[in-house]
Amino acid sequence: MKLLNNLFCLAIAIFLISSCKKNEIVIEEPCTFEIMLEPICSFDPSTAQTVPFPVKVVREGTDVVHPDYEFNWSSNADFHGSAISITYQQLPLTVTVTEIATGCIGGATLEATYWD
Repeated sequence: MKLLNNLFCLAIAIFLISSCKKNEIVIEEPCTFEIMLEPICSFDPSTAQTVPFPVKVVREGTDVVHPDYEFNWSSNADFHGSAISITYQQLPLTVTVTEIATGCIGGATLEATYWD
């Protein structure tokens, strides 16, 4: 009988130890994707440094547009459009793009060296 009680206590202890859940903190890294900033101009902005020219975001050869993405531009924090105008003097230009469906983030910078 004593052996049976000991085995019963051991079985309960094993059950309690194996059923305890440890609190794990899982930190998920946000997924990322690559994008590019592509100037749309028919002139070399370095020769006309105060003339605005448009810049768009490209991902895998395709224009990145609303409503699938959210845009945050370094030159205008209040503007969230998929393309923006800037002058050569205002470079560098940085954008952070968030894909709405997945929460994945992409970022790119256009620098004056683009035209070197």
